[in-house]
Amino acid sequence: MTENYPEDYHAELLSYVNLEAEQRILEIGMNLWSQEPDNFAKRLKHVVDVDRQASLLIAEHNETSEIAGFLVVRHFINLRKTVGSVEDFVVDPAYRRLGIGRLLMQFAEYSLRQRGCESIEITSQPTREAAHRLYESLGYQKHDIDVFHKTLRTT
Repeated sequence: MTENYPEDYHAELLSYVNLEAEQRILEIGMNLWSQEPDNFAKRLKHVVDVDRQASLLIAEHNETSEIAGFLVVRHFINLRKTVGSVEDFVVDPAYRRLGIGRLLMQFAEYSLRQRGCESIEITSQPTREAAHRLYESLGYQKHDIDVFHKTLRTT
């Protein structure tokens, strides 16, 4: 990876979640989510500790270790190819326009390339215009795809 990154920050795969990291990730995530996700701590632990297809990537300040943003990468294999996805991508508003999002996205690409992914898919709300500009600047192309959603009830 030869891109210019913010000098004071680095990206890494989070392999353990302590209470401080959990609280910071939730705090940042609330900028993306309208409410705290059900069972947030359990879901976060599952992504970090259990799900072999998913990883939590964070951008962290080199000296203070404060988390400035995060995203989840996931890869899956279907009958045609190995595909990666980026989910739950958010940078704390106080750290935006510093290159943190670019740092995270390029680390996500590196991570998914290491897993054999041939492409990456990202879904994004139409209102997230700054995120769309970032994706396009990184070479992503918008596709006209209808997304269908159904809530499943557990029995």
